[in-house]
Amino acid sequence: MNPEHEHRPSDDKMLTGVEAALRRARQRALEIAARTGTPIVTYRNGKIEMRPVAQGETPK
Repeated sequence: MNPEHEHRPSDDKMLTGVEAALRRARQRALEIAARTGTPIVTYRNGKIEMRPVAQGETPK
């Protein structure tokens, strides 16, 4: 096993925190975009998309 790529339990805790932070950031971006009428830019299926956000939209 390559020690450089060894899995440590502390990695799971850190990644859990990162995932939660990304979810909060996404929610805030949706709220701001809905309030200001700014489209959300996403990357989906190899393409960059700009789409409007409906008032009160929640992450899927």
